[in-house]
Amino acid sequence: MIEENKSNNVFPPHLLNSIVVFLYALVPVLMPKLGALDSNGPKFLAIAVLNILVFVYLVTNKECETGKEFFHRLFRNKVGIIYFLFVIVSTLSLGVAVNIPEAVIHLSRLFSLFFALLLISILMRKDENSVSHICTLMVLLLMADCLILYYNIYLYISGTINSIYLINGGYAHKNILNAAIFVKIPFALWLIVFLKNNLKYLGFSGLFMAFLASFLLSSRAFYIGSILFALVFSAFILTRVFFRKEKGQWQVMAQVVGLMVCAILLYSGIQQTLYPTLTEKDDIYNTDFASRLASIKGEPGGERIASWKRTIKLIAEKPILGTGAGNWKIESLRYANLTNPDFVYHIRNHNDFLEVAAETGIGGGLLFLSIFFILVILFLKPFLKKDSGEKSWKFIFLPAFGIFFYSIDAFFNFPGDRPEMGALFAMYLGMGICFSKTEVSSVEVDNKRIGLISTFLPWIFVAVAGCSLYPLFMNHRSMTFQNIALVEISNNQYSHNYDFFEKSFPSFPTICVYGEPIASVKARYLMREKKYREAIDIELKDSSSPWDMRTEFNIANAYLILEKKDSALIYAQKVYRQKPLFYNNVELIYQILDQDGKREEGIVYLKTYLEKEKKNRNSWLRITGIYENLGDLHSAVSWADSAIKYMPKDSLIIKMKKKINGKINNLEFEGIYEKAMGFFNAKKYQEAEKSFTDYLTKVPDRIEALEFRAFANANLGNSQKSTEDINRLFSLGIEKGRYYNLRGANFHNLGMPAEACKDFKKSMELNDANGKNNYNKTCLGEL
Repeated sequence: MIEENKSNNVFPPHLLNSIVVFLYALVPVLMPKLGALDSNGPKFLAIAVLNILVFVYLVTNKECETGKEFFHRLFRNKVGIIYFLFVIVSTLSLGVAVNIPEAVIHLSRLFSLFFALLLISILMRKDENSVSHICTLMVLLLMADCLILYYNIYLYISGTINSIYLINGGYAHKNILNAAIFVKIPFALWLIVFLKNNLKYLGFSGLFMAFLASFLLSSRAFYIGSILFALVFSAFILTRVFFRKEKGQWQVMAQVVGLMVCAILLYSGIQQTLYPTLTEKDDIYNTDFASRLASIKGEPGGERIASWKRTIKLIAEKPILGTGAGNWKIESLRYANLTNPDFVYHIRNHNDFLEVAAETGIGGGLLFLSIFFILVILFLKPFLKKDSGEKSWKFIFLPAFGIFFYSIDAFFNFPGDRPEMGALFAMYLGMGICFSKTEVSSVEVDNKRIGLISTFLPWIFVAVAGCSLYPLFMNHRSMTFQNIALVEISNNQYSHNYDFFEKSFPSFPTICVYGEPIASVKARYLMREKKYREAIDIELKDSSSPWDMRTEFNIANAYLILEKKDSALIYAQKVYRQKPLFYNNVELIYQILDQDGKREEGIVYLKTYLEKEKKNRNSWLRITGIYENLGDLHSAVSWADSAIKYMPKDSLIIKMKKKINGKINNLEFEGIYEKAMGFFNAKKYQEAEKSFTDYLTKVPDRIEALEFRAFANANLGNSQKSTEDINRLFSLGIEKGRYYNLRGANFHNLGMPAEACKDFKKSMELNDANGKNNYNKTCLGEL
């Protein structure tokens, strides 16, 4: 067991160790993307490299017996043993993984964090100065994150940033920034609870800034987390007051909870007085604390809950070894596809506890959960003993509360996939190993055997760490080319060809950050180059993500272009069985069947789709248009009515219904129109005008009827009525030279020569001969 350091030096001997531990939190934050599609790639690689450097630092430090330290932290410490077993179970799950490269990358990340927490446990010392150093550094980093956030909030208020959602403070995403702030709160809390010097006030400042920042970012998970923290911390203080008879703790409770309340009030004031005025287009994050929290009730069937349900199904299906490390995002598609209308997937479950259980089996999930419980138990055991002093639980308080804060993020999000959060997890767990009792006397082991294991154990770890660098490096390299391809595909501006990516992409990983098989990315470039057979071949050879369905959809499109309709239909129907709500594929099936003379079968697919999905405009327009083209206008308008019921404000659907109604009216009242035309052709303009008027009361926007009535009125000398009809034609967007000529003649008859000449001139410009003659005859010399 490591003894407490009794040194009272101004510069503690372990200050450098605290700085090295701090680097684990700092390096992932400062690490740039280096051209990668996702910053996680280079950041996890940076942690792995940092592990090697820290190991070198430790083995060259004469004061540290690295071998014995490794042995005791792995085999004589409850926290170390549980996490070691978890890593072993995760590694065993490799044998059942569908995508081995993805599992290898995941395990490389997992081992890097495992190695990091072991190194941190050796670097830390159970000493007040050592802990206060690391807490001070972490609170300063916390405050830096908060200040960057405050500046971004200022930019939001001033209109430079359009949405709070876009604020990330240098992290990959708003929620990661919020998590990074929230999970650092225990460092400030330790300074407040246990220190009597000025650093206590640094803790108060950091705590207030963190709560305010968390509220400003408007993340409901951390709103809930803040409430849970207030309850847990209050229980901690009340236990000290009533059970341990420490009456002075009331003040600490009042200070901490009071700071939280002040942060809520300040946030509410900022939101109500300084934030941009709420509009229908404003983002959901510009709401007060209570409203944002209450919005949780509005999402009982949200995607996050649906994802949790799918994950529980996976656990029930594969309870022993799970789906394989890192393979949740692949196997979960078996269920996600059934309700997902496109290829935008959750690549993480938004609950690490469920995802870990799905990937490593129930045993792995319980081991992962035990890591959280063991730290809490190690804190509660001495804390709940009346005769135990503060020293017995003073240090374990930090990792226990730290893992509690981390668990909030782990329950609602996926911090295990975020290197910044993984580093904090390693720090808290490493401190937990360091500050918890090491069981040495309970087991008798041959000293020579211990010495032999201790000699080789660190080097085994560093060898595995060195090997894990390779998949992490290859992952980062792949991400750089994924970034190039995604930008080109998204912008539809291609600067590279298939050969470039074929030579550039490493052999693994085999799927992109967002889940698409890399083979499908390459196939897109082949299809763009009209190498359809090559695209089909590369897709058929790929088995990286059996349920992604981009593969089969690409193959179906390629076969259709090659005019192999039977093959195209086979693959399109494979997609349909997995993704029945993917409209582009339903449309593809309809096209194939329609070309093959099986239109009615194709219509069945469209109708089945519309039974389940009501909010896709294109599907409504498609089926309505089909019946319109078939001449079944009453069925067409019926489908248009259904579309308007579900999408009442869609302008294209409204326009289509209006057009079909116009066609129906044209057919129904065609007899009246033909009668009017008969009168007009017989030059019976009085009767023609009456018949056209009768017709236009029923079909008000028929262009031909308006035109002929205008001429009939002109011939009857009703110049004003004729002009009104011409103006109506113009309002419908119809402009012809003869219309301007007729209106010019009307103006002339109404004694409006200037207006008449303008229309004659316009008619002449539109190549109307009568307009030219009238202009030359009437207007020359008048303008």
